[in-house]
Order: sequence, then C-alpha cells, then structure tokens
Amino acid sequence: MNILIVSRRLELNPAAAGKTGSSMERRKYPRVDVKFKVTLAFAGGQLEGKGQMLNLSEGGCAVKGDKRIPEKAMLHLSIYAPQSETPLVVHNATVRWVRGWDFGVEFVSLSPEERTGVQRLLQELKALIAEPPAGSAETGSA
Repeated sequence: MNILIVSRRLELNPAAAGKTGSSMERRKYPRVDVKFKVTLAFAGGQLEGKGQMLNLSEGGCAVKGDKRIPEKAMLHLSIYAPQSETPLVVHNATVRWVRGWDFGVEFVSLSPEERTGVQRLLQELKALIAEPPAGSAETGSA
C-alpha cells in the first residue's frame, strides 16, 4: 500500500493566519495531511480538472489543482485514496479560499453515504499514523 501521510495537525483558519489574540480561530475538525489524486467538476458539470489533495478532514480538504478555481464555486470531488478500489465522491463542496493553484473546500450537506466514506477514510489514515513504521525504534526493532 503506497500512502504518504505527512502528519496529523490542528491548524489555523487560513483567514486567521498570522493573527494573534481573540481573532485566532481553530478548525472545527483536525486535518490529516495526505497526497491523494482528485478530480473535480463544477456542480453544473462545466469544467473538469485534476489535482492533488493536500489534507483532509470531516469538514473539507485542501487541493492543489491544475486549474484556477474561483472562490465560492460549487464542486463535485472524486477522491482516489490508494487503498480504495473506487473513488470517494463528494457531490456538494464549496470553495472557501483560493491561493494561486491551491484552494480550500468545505464539504456541504454530505449524504449519509458520503459522510460514512469520509469518516471511514479518516479512521484508516489515523490508524496508519498511530502505527510506528516497521523496523522503527518504537517497535523495538534494530
């Protein structure tokens, strides 16, 4: 299984980055850094694009796309996790911020199947993060 997980982190809201004090907000859901292939289309089906998911949470994700995506665009995302045979599809996603080719997406009104799929994927990723790599000092191997 080829999965690259960089880290699990709780990070600042992009709008609050660099601010201190009471204006600083925490994300509602912790994000897991990943590198998954994604495909995307506007809700109306116009533009199709590809990208790399940079992180994932129950509430959304960050993507580096191959096209510039406008803020507030409604998207359909297909997430290709290496351990899954079929993509996880999220039909209602809204672009909340854009920085060049990178953009943040909020999952809006997930269906029960979509929510279960996202939660299952996150549980699998968190289990992988919790497991020390084979042969590491944490397993007692030399």
